[in-house]
Amino acid sequence: MTLRGENSVFTYLPKGGEITFSARGGELYGDRGPIRIKLYPLLEPLGQSVAEVEVPADKSDHAVKLASSYPGLHRIEIKDGNDQTAITWPVGGLPLAIPSGPESFARLEGRQQMYFYVPKGTRTIAGYSENLTGALVTADGSVSFRFSELKNPGYFDVPVPDGQDGRIWRLEESRGKKLFMTIPPYLSPASESLLVPKEVVSP
Repeated sequence: MTLRGENSVFTYLPKGGEITFSARGGELYGDRGPIRIKLYPLLEPLGQSVAEVEVPADKSDHAVKLASSYPGLHRIEIKDGNDQTAITWPVGGLPLAIPSGPESFARLEGRQQMYFYVPKGTRTIAGYSENLTGALVTADGSVSFRFSELKNPGYFDVPVPDGQDGRIWRLEESRGKKLFMTIPPYLSPASESLLVPKEVVSP
C-alpha cells in the first residue's frame, strides 16, 4: 500500500509483542525529512506512544520494528511530510485495518487492490467515491459494480447479491478515496490480513 501525508492504520497484538513491516519513503520529493512512525496501544492509559521509529526518505526499503507490552488494538501513525510512503505488510502476519470511512480515512495513493468485509445480512454497500476508477468485486470474483457507472464522482449504492454477504470482497484497480457507509469501513491489502470489529463477523 502507498500512503501520503499523515495517516493511521491499525493492528492487533493478542499478547503484546513486535510489529514488523517495511517502509520506503521519499517517493516524490526526497527532501521532506524522514518518515516518522509511532505506535499507540489502545490500552495505554495516557494515550501515549510506546515506540517510535524514523525511516530515511531515500527511496529504499527499510525494516520497521515496533514493540509493545500491551495486548489488543494498536494504532500506527505514519507521517511523511506529504512525500509518499510505500508500506509492505507481511502476508500471513499480523492483521491490518486501513480506515476508509467518512469520519476517518487513510490517504491511499496510486492504484490499489484492497479487501473489505461485508457482514452477514448486508443488503446494500453504500458509500462515496471521489473518482470513477476501480470496481467492487464479490467474494466469488464477479464484478458487482464499476465506479465508471457513476458518470460523476459521488455517492454509490450497490446491492449485495444472494450468498455474497458474510464474506470478503475486494476493491480492484481503485484510486483515491472510497468511503464506506453501510459496512465496516476498513481495508487491507491482503484478505488474510483483514482486521474488522469482532461484533460484525458471522459466527
